[in-house]
Parts: sequence; C-alpha cells; structure tokens
Amino acid sequence: MFVEKIEITSEGNGGCLPRDDLTELPTCTVCLERLDDSVITILCNHTFHVQCLQQWADTTCPVCRHTQTPEEVDTQKCSSCGNGQDLWMCLVCGDVGCGRYVSACANRHFDETGHTFALQVGGNLVWDYAGDNFVHRIIQNANDGKLVEVQAGKSEDDKQTDKLDNIQTEYLCMLTQQLDKQRNFFEDKLRVMEESMTNYRNTTTNDMNVIRTELTETKSECQQLKASLDSMKQTKESLEKKLATANTKLQKLQKELQDEKEIAKLVRNDKDALQKEKEELIYKNNNEIKELREQLHDLMMHFEAQSKIQMTLDGEEVTEQELQGSSIEVHESTKPQHKKKNKKR
Repeated sequence: MFVEKIEITSEGNGGCLPRDDLTELPTCTVCLERLDDSVITILCNHTFHVQCLQQWADTTCPVCRHTQTPEEVDTQKCSSCGNGQDLWMCLVCGDVGCGRYVSACANRHFDETGHTFALQVGGNLVWDYAGDNFVHRIIQNANDGKLVEVQAGKSEDDKQTDKLDNIQTEYLCMLTQQLDKQRNFFEDKLRVMEESMTNYRNTTTNDMNVIRTELTETKSECQQLKASLDSMKQTKESLEKKLATANTKLQKLQKELQDEKEIAKLVRNDKDALQKEKEELIYKNNNEIKELREQLHDLMMHFEAQSKIQMTLDGEEVTEQELQGSSIEVHESTKPQHKKKNKKR
C-alpha cells in the first residue's frame, strides 16, 4: 500500500473531529457515491441510484444477482374486441372470445372455423355451439382427433346405461341451472327497465306538469303584454300628436322670436341713431344758447353803458372830450361756461 499525499487541516480552516450522533450515508455499489438523492431499493433490499440502475443492462441485481423479473399477471381478454368479461376458450385452437351476452366473438369464431366446443374461462362449463347446449363430458374422435360429445351406446350393458343416464341427468341439471340464470338475468333486466320506465314516466309527468304550469303563466304574461302593448301604442299615438303640435308651436315661436330679434335689432339701431341725433341737437342747442347769452350780455352791457352815459350827459358831469377819450370794456360772464360744462358732463 502506497500513500501519495497527506492533507492536514485545522479548526481555523473549518476542520473538526467527527460527531458521534451523525450516521454516515451508504454508498452506491455502482458509482461509489453517497446515496443522498434519487435512491431506489429493489426486491432484494439493495439500494442504488436511479440513474445507475437504469444504466445496468442486466435484469439481475448488481450485488447478489437476484432476478428482478416481476410475476406475471393473468390479463386474459377477448382476442377480437379486448373485453375481459364472460370469456370462452375454444378447445380446438385455444382462441379466447367473449360470450353472446357481451359481443358474441366466440360465436363468430364458431361460424368462421366450425370449432364446436368452447370452455368457460375460470369455470368448468363447456358449450356446444352445434347443439346449442352445455356438454361437460366429451371424447376425442379416433378418426380425425376432433372433440365430440359422448353418444349413447347401443350396448345393453347396465354400466354404460347408467353412465349415459348420469350424463343426461347432469346435462339436464346444468341446462336447468343455466336457464334459471338466464331467467334471473332477464328478470333483473326487465325489473331494471320497468324501474327505469317508471322513473322516466314519473319524471316526464312532473316535467309535463311543470311545462303546463309554465305555459299557462307564459300565456297569461303574453296576454298582459299584449294589453300593455295596445295601451302603449295608444299612448304613443297620443304623444306623437302632442309632439307634432309642440313642434308646430315651436317652429311658430322660433319664427316669431326671429322676427322679434330682427325688430329689436332695428329698434336698437334706430335708438342708437336717435340718441346720437339727440346728443348732436343738444350740443348744437347748447352752443346756440351760449352764443345768444353772450349776445344778450353784450346788449345788456351796451344798454347799461348807454344809460349811464345818458345819465351823465343829463347831469353834465362828463364833458364831450372825456367821452371821446373814454373806452368800454366788455367782460365775459363765467355762468354760461359752467352750464356748458354741466351739459358736457
């Protein structure tokens, strides 16, 4: 044994002694890796990785060579339709077919091949398709080797006679048993059909009653809707007439409103023109009044001066030379100016 190298680690680098409470995982015998993921245990109680066991080409265990072939399961089915119930196997060729109460594949096999006898799978009953009855005691024909039903012998031996009687008795018992089974089967079918028909009749009756009730209610609602529809039609006609009248009045009022608007516009224009003309006349009158007042003031001053002069002449207080050297000053009055300002305001 040779050692290539030795590695030493300390606690500071993450090294530690093994713990006593931990269990080491086993290793796979194929890849020698730890069995920590995707583990499978086979019948011999050996454990492997799933991938490793899939790569094992043999059907035996890689450790103990235990055979892993599973047990065969009885999965007999009809060779024609695949049904697994009421199966019959042909005693000549071994063909498996279903009975006449399923898909009658065994009967079709008899029609195609002429193989007469069929054995019930899982039972001891043998059916003869040629005689259309059960036979459970058959013999092999010495000439061609086919299986045929035991025929009554012509010997007067009592043993042979008893044997045939037993066969006949057994056949009658089996036939009676099968007929009873068929009778019970069809009686059950008939009872189920009667119950189904009774339930269907009751359900249909209830449904018919519900439908009749709903039909009556629907007819009543339909009549009410018809009456309501007639009333709504009358109301609609009345409203249409009122709407037509209202539209006519509306058009008339709109026309009158348009005319009133035009008249109001003309009146507004005339009013503006009259207002402007009024302002012009007022302004013109004020100017004329102002001029007349100035003229009147001048006349009054002239008359006043003339009267003073006349009085002076009458009193001889002023000489003719003084009159010739004197002058008359006319001062404008401020009162018309105030009136003009008031007018402008």
